[in-house]
Amino acid sequence: MKRALKFLIRKMIYASIGGILFISAIIGYVSFTWNMPSLSELKNYNPPTISRFYSADGTIFAEFAKEKRIFVPYNQIPKKLVRAFVTIEDKNFFSHDGIDHGGIFRALIKNIRNTISGHQVRMGGSTITQQVAKNFFLSHAQTFTRKIKEMLLAFKIEKLYTKQKILELYLNEIYLGGGRYGVHSAADYYFNKTLQDLTLGEIAYLSILPKAPNHYNYFLHPERAIQRRNWALNHLYEEGLISEEDRRTAMAEPLLKQKSQADIIHGAYFSEMLRQDILKRYGANLLYKEGLMIKTTLDPKLQKMARTSLLKGLRAYDKKFGWRGPIGHISLYDWELTLKNFPRPKGLHPYRLAVVLHADKDQAKIAFSYKEEGIIPLKYMAWARPHIYRRGMLFPTVGPKVEHAKDVLSPGDIIAVSHIKNQNYKLEQLPEVEGAIVVLDPKTGNVLALVGGYSFEKSEFNRAVQSYRQPGSAFKTFVFLAALENGYTPESLISDEDIEIELSSGKLWRPKNITGKSYGLVPLSRALERSMNLAPLWLAQQMGISPIRSIAKRFNITSHLPPEIVTVLGTSETTLLRLTAAYATLLNGGRQVMPHWIEKIYDRHQNLIYENKPSETDLVTPEKYAYQIIKMLEKSVETGASHQARIKGQHLAGKTGSTNDYFDAWFIGFSSDLVVGVFVGFDHPKSLGKGQTGGVVAAPIFKDFMAQALKERKAEPFISSKEKVAWIDPILNDMEDTPVEENRSFDQIIPESIF
Repeated sequence: MKRALKFLIRKMIYASIGGILFISAIIGYVSFTWNMPSLSELKNYNPPTISRFYSADGTIFAEFAKEKRIFVPYNQIPKKLVRAFVTIEDKNFFSHDGIDHGGIFRALIKNIRNTISGHQVRMGGSTITQQVAKNFFLSHAQTFTRKIKEMLLAFKIEKLYTKQKILELYLNEIYLGGGRYGVHSAADYYFNKTLQDLTLGEIAYLSILPKAPNHYNYFLHPERAIQRRNWALNHLYEEGLISEEDRRTAMAEPLLKQKSQADIIHGAYFSEMLRQDILKRYGANLLYKEGLMIKTTLDPKLQKMARTSLLKGLRAYDKKFGWRGPIGHISLYDWELTLKNFPRPKGLHPYRLAVVLHADKDQAKIAFSYKEEGIIPLKYMAWARPHIYRRGMLFPTVGPKVEHAKDVLSPGDIIAVSHIKNQNYKLEQLPEVEGAIVVLDPKTGNVLALVGGYSFEKSEFNRAVQSYRQPGSAFKTFVFLAALENGYTPESLISDEDIEIELSSGKLWRPKNITGKSYGLVPLSRALERSMNLAPLWLAQQMGISPIRSIAKRFNITSHLPPEIVTVLGTSETTLLRLTAAYATLLNGGRQVMPHWIEKIYDRHQNLIYENKPSETDLVTPEKYAYQIIKMLEKSVETGASHQARIKGQHLAGKTGSTNDYFDAWFIGFSSDLVVGVFVGFDHPKSLGKGQTGGVVAAPIFKDFMAQALKERKAEPFISSKEKVAWIDPILNDMEDTPVEENRSFDQIIPESIF
């Protein structure tokens, strides 16, 4: 009886324990599944993707995204890449039901050992399906709760989707370092290649990244990356997926990033301007998540030429005024470490930092490390004379020549250098002056090239579109156009005589030409070609300021020109892009040119959502007047104030611009099919130096660009499409062909005290 009772009690206890365990299991299951996410979003997978900017020839030059990803369907992913990822990450993927039970058991044993030994516990054992569950629905916290949810979701995913769909989700969603998500974006980032162009060694490298993308990033840890890549190749060989020859060939491959077109084009200012435009049009969500394809007007060849010419001109101007001194100075004790940790100046590229070890009469010895040294011969630092100031005005260097290297450099100086050949280097310095260049197609308004400063890394401020500066003499062109519209002709005699003007302040202003002379009665055409100052002021007195204000508004130079006579000499601020577009309007037969930089925009499904369709713009001035101005500006380049821009064998026209005390230097010029605007000045306005006019500083940049851009183009004369005006040749041919010095708009004319 007692035995039966004990047996019954034992059974009841077991039943109770079993019941409790069963109820606990149900409660546990419910608690895990109660807040389990829906898997419906996997069905319509629509991940954030990269928006890309394309140049006119189809080259990608910029990308924007919160998560840099380019979605690619499974059937477009190379099979060899799929096999590599499956083999490295989850070799039983095609046979398991979402969970690799053997892998979990091995991971469990390893974690128990880690716990006993006091090491960190790592979950491990995740299949590709589990990684999909984690990446889409769960946090990355290392907890048993998350792990159980991950396994339950993996079961569900395997029941609802094919293995191919799961791989598609995985290979597009996985993070692979460098801010890149998915294999397509990673291939582009690491190798600048499409998936189809990847080599076996590159595929093996990508396959090792999911577990530790930053740890194996070969830009940061090249030796570690190569070693792990080779491990993957050995594993693929052991699994029978590649041959011995394939393995040896792939192991011999270096991991090298091919130079991207974005690096070649250098369109940072252009792409930032475009980014801001897209944000205003469509908002951040569309730009950063919806994978827009934006085709722009940018011409990569002209962009490269424009940047090269601008940087060359800014550096030439800077060196004209001599040496400002080293970037820094360090002790030569343990100098290699100090140099390595020395703050790299923004905008340093393509120069390198070096330390001066020794300087004597003929050369300076420099070094980049204990293993890499070089020299700067005296002739490559001959420009480094001291600055010369006179009465507060900076002058081009006229001081003593550099006779000894030690007069310029001292041991411990940190300097910028450029490589010449062998171990020879040239002393360099980063310009403080800034500038911009814009290239337009006058027929379409396409912005073909735009560079907004010396270095986007140094300053993102775009001086082509954001900087409002006085155009100075470059505005005179439109004063003379107003005269043509009001009954004057190119041969009309106008007065370039001394005048006295009462300003709104009540002060009397007696303007002068830069030469200090007045020239009496002169043809209107000559006054523009020689950039006289008194003649346009006389015209404004005769016509009144209203016609000039109308021109400025119609040509979109400025929407509000103050009703002051001094404005005819370019005192009202405008941007380089607006002024260049105004000159393009002249070349377009008087029809307004509205600059634009977007041709088409497509969404992620390649549906066209925007297209810039050419349409006829307003005629803002009769073509005959525009044509007459063009011919005057052509003569200005040939023999007048803009002669610094002349290129033998080319038909060019243009106008210089300078402002009070040489604060701003401009040149706006054109051929028959390109309009180019150049601006040079300091961000915090100050004088560029004595005599540094638009003709001296900006025109050489224009000339250098045009010499490259027109090299392969036939020289085309300026021709009016509607009227051939007969007055041109007799008038212009009778004029002197002696170049004259360019006049400024305000310098030596209006005292600063009246502004």
